[in-house]
Amino acid sequence: MVYKWGRRWPTFCFFLIAEVCLLGSVAAQS
Repeated sequence: MVYKWGRRWPTFCFFLIAEVCLLGSVAAQS
C-alpha cells in the first residue's frame, strides 16, 4: 500500500500542481 502510493504520489502531485497553475492562468486572463 505504502509502496504503491509512494510510486503514485509524484504523478498525483504533478497533476495537482498543473491544474492549479492552469486555473491560476485562466483566472489571471479573465
